[in-house]
Amino acid sequence: MIIDHSPLNTEKAAEGLRMAVGQTMADNQVTVLLLDAGVWAGISLRPAMVKGGDLKKHIDTIVMLKHEVWAEEESLGQFGLSPEQVMFGVKVAPRRQVEQALADAEAALSQLPISPVLIGTVGQLRKRVEEGTIAGDELGYVLKTLHDQVLADLAAPLFLCIPRGSRNFYTQPEPLFGDPVDRTFPEARTDLAAAGRCLALDEWTATIFHLMRVLEHGLRDLAGRLELGATGDLDQATWGTIIDRIESRIRELDAGPRSPEKTATASHYHGLAQQFRHFKDAWRNHVMHARTHYDQHEAWEVWTSVRAFMLRLAAPP
Repeated sequence: MIIDHSPLNTEKAAEGLRMAVGQTMADNQVTVLLLDAGVWAGISLRPAMVKGGDLKKHIDTIVMLKHEVWAEEESLGQFGLSPEQVMFGVKVAPRRQVEQALADAEAALSQLPISPVLIGTVGQLRKRVEEGTIAGDELGYVLKTLHDQVLADLAAPLFLCIPRGSRNFYTQPEPLFGDPVDRTFPEARTDLAAAGRCLALDEWTATIFHLMRVLEHGLRDLAGRLELGATGDLDQATWGTIIDRIESRIRELDAGPRSPEKTATASHYHGLAQQFRHFKDAWRNHVMHARTHYDQHEAWEVWTSVRAFMLRLAAPP
């Protein structure tokens, strides 16, 4: 944030400081640069001399919230002001510090959806500052112009706000269903990641759609464990067909002499098959054929159920 207007004859300095306080409410690191006549905003002045009210309270708030207010040293000298006159909390920044800030801004802007021409302009300005070929008043004007151009460029893209509680579903710093599921079903990662992003974006029906695709990877994995591939190609088979074959295979395994281990294994696989049938009848058939739409409560219910089931499927029998 650049303030280059004197608070002695305009309210723009006060407005700029109020705007800077507002920007601290978001997840921003705010630095206010008092440049040219704007350095008067960092000097302790009698309230009657200032346009726009008490500036000190705004500066105190910015500093208290761990942000920074800089007064350019050369601009202070331009008006015969000394660093000792600057109010508490305002840092006196020499021109080289402004140069570094421009270099940091150039790097940060390159990551934003703004015009390459504008990024190049910042680079050219930084070079002029380093070479000392730009005067303080011109620097203030160019910085203010760049500031306005950046804001104009950023007004074009659409930015979405992800609530704090949903952030990890979108950024996914760790596997959403845990390491066991991630290791056991690597082919499900794409749909699981999509389900997490949809959940963060309040796309409830899309969340369930992708979760059903995650389950399908688990279903085909279970068919493979039971060696159903030899009974025919299952790539194009429906869930109902695969589940029927799984249950038939379980009955085959359970036939003949019984043992506690055999009974436990058959019971485990039968429970998995029954759960798959529940998912198919309750959600999969409906979401895949556009029969209904789902709300937040239902999406979270399915998310929780699928997560628990996939963890169970990833565990040894």
